[in-house]
Amino acid sequence: MKEDKLKLRRKIYRLVAEHARTLDNLEDVFNVVIDSIGEDINREEAEYRVRAALGTFEEGKIPEEVDFPFISIIEKACIEHSEDCTCTQVCECEAIAKSGEKGTPVLDINKCLSCGLCIVACPEGAITDKAEIAQTIKLIKKHKRVYAILAPAFSGQFGPEVSEEQIKSALLMLGFYDVMEVALGADMITIKEAEEFIKRMGRGDEFMITSCCCPPFVRMAKGFK
Repeated sequence: MKEDKLKLRRKIYRLVAEHARTLDNLEDVFNVVIDSIGEDINREEAEYRVRAALGTFEEGKIPEEVDFPFISIIEKACIEHSEDCTCTQVCECEAIAKSGEKGTPVLDINKCLSCGLCIVACPEGAITDKAEIAQTIKLIKKHKRVYAILAPAFSGQFGPEVSEEQIKSALLMLGFYDVMEVALGADMITIKEAEEFIKRMGRGDEFMITSCCCPPFVRMAKGFK
């Protein structure tokens, strides 16, 4: 993704987080962020990008929960498949195809695994995914038990001067109920897998068992079952 598009994406996410803390209605957040972007991009593209940051690709009500599809193509941002585009090449599921004389990419959500490779490959940032920033903030404001689940790599994200305890304290100050490492879930799954494996082998089942918390992996498994 080009640097200017990456900066715009970060700016939108920052604005969504900033205003979601003070505004209860997500449509109000949408309108304020749109006004804050100004003339950075055309209005139609801006609206699409901000809605994606709020968890939807559709006009109208912003959802309380983010659901599938997680990825979509912003037509106004697409440069209609120039030589710099590699979205179709990186998609192993053939979920992106060229359409029309100009070769405009079209996404087949029934094939899409939401792995995100096309998002990284698109130089114009014309392929985007949904975020859950506003929904998370809204739950915290309602005093729900929201847990921050961190990947093990978090310990090195902020440099040697920032400790793991400082990161945890910061997240708790933001309003999260507790902070856990995602590896804990992996340990729990491993125990359950071992129990299931013993049962299956005892029944004489086939030697095949797999599990993963990654949504693209789960969608792929369901598609080939």
